[in-house]
Amino acid sequence: MANLTPQHLLLLADKLNAAAGCHDWQQVKRIDLQIRQLFPASKSLPATPALQDSLSQLKRAHQHALISLSQAREKLKQQLDSATEQKERLMAYQLAMDME
Repeated sequence: MANLTPQHLLLLADKLNAAAGCHDWQQVKRIDLQIRQLFPASKSLPATPALQDSLSQLKRAHQHALISLSQAREKLKQQLDSATEQKERLMAYQLAMDME
């Protein structure tokens, strides 16, 4: 519970923003796990303005990371779909060339 200070939460938010910005999804996952482990303890703490502000910033960072991850996942899906289409075209071309 000693780590659940506004400063620690802001540090997690900064780390989460940096990891999402670099598309380091493994780091995002590790930070997310740290956040999840802290939140059960946060329910018993007094809701000071500084703690509320840092929690809001951490929530925004988490939402930003989720949006970035969703965008990266969609881009990867499009690349995989394109590769599949290209493979199918190549196979059709190869089949046509074999028939000649």
